[in-house]
This record gives sequence, structure tokens and C-alpha cells, in this order.
Amino acid sequence: MEHWLLYFSAVCAVFLLPGPDMALVMNNAIQRGFRAGVWTSAGLAFSRSAHVVLSGVGLSALFHVFPVLLEVAKFAGAAFLIWLAYGSLRSSDTQSQDKPAFEGKVAFRQGLLTNLMNPKALMFCGVFLPQFIRPGEMLATEYLKLGSGLVISGWLFDLLYAGLAARAASYLSGPSRTRTLINRMFAGIFALTAFKLILS
Repeated sequence: MEHWLLYFSAVCAVFLLPGPDMALVMNNAIQRGFRAGVWTSAGLAFSRSAHVVLSGVGLSALFHVFPVLLEVAKFAGAAFLIWLAYGSLRSSDTQSQDKPAFEGKVAFRQGLLTNLMNPKALMFCGVFLPQFIRPGEMLATEYLKLGSGLVISGWLFDLLYAGLAARAASYLSGPSRTRTLINRMFAGIFALTAFKLILS
């Protein structure tokens, strides 16, 4: 029991930290409503599942053996974050007070690619999960348990952030300058994260 309490405490601490995933969920929930946040969180959960599997089969170790792969992944992820920043800026330039049309597949794809194209997410799984694997246990079973806990916890946190953001959006339906400021703030977060990813 103590083992799992320590694990989930660490997982919760990770998902409480601000990052591109949290920013994307909240931005989509503010822009397009709670359903968009739900679809975004689904894409993130699917991507995290993929990272758990990839780290379990040792793919994260390839970044150490072939550093060029890490560089390619970093620039690809940074490019997508800059594209998200551009999309948020473009939303801030519109004069309409209506929310953009909701498309679940777009929100899902954004969540999927934002996390999947972030090499730090794969490296994190490759370093974080093995620390909680108990000696003598089957490796596949341990990865399944730990990975499931990570993915489900992340999904629940994302839903919480989506709900809070959608709730906050109801108070932003007035002055257009307020919504514009929010859009530009998220654009700045995406751009800053992209540059940090490149320089890391």
C-alpha cells in the first residue's frame, strides 16, 4: 500500500505542474467548451498510453544511443507547439464573440500530437516508471499497472482542468479584450514551451 501511495503522490505532483498539455486542455475548453476539453484529454490519454508502451519496450533508450533522433523529435514537437501558438493568436484576432465550431477529431488530434511529439514525455516515462517497479515482479505486469495508473490519473486531472476552464469561460463572454488577452496568453505559453524544448 505504501508503494502505491508514494507512486500516486508522485504522479499527482507531476500533473499539478503547468505544462503544454494542461495549457492545451484549458485553451480548447475556453475556446470551444467542455466537450472540446474532453476530446483533448482523450487524445492526451491515448498518447500517454503509447509512451508507456514505448518506454516499456525500451524505445526511450534509443534517444541515448542515437541522439539525432532526439533532436528530430524535439524540432518536430516544437514546430507543432508553434503551430498551436499561431492558431491561438489567430483566434484572438477574430472579432466574432461566437465560439469556434467544435470538432472532436481536431481536439483529439491536437491532444494526441502535442504529447506524442514531445520527446520529454517519452523520456519521462522511461525514467519515472522504472523507479517504481518492484523487484521480483513481472516487468510487463508492473508496466501495465503503473502505466494504467499514470494514464488514468492524467486523464482525470485533464478533465478537472477542462471543467475549470469551461466554467471560467462563462465569465469571459463579455469584453472581447479579455478573451483576446487569454488567447494571447496561451499562445505565449505554447511558443515559450516550444523554444524551451528546442534549447533543452
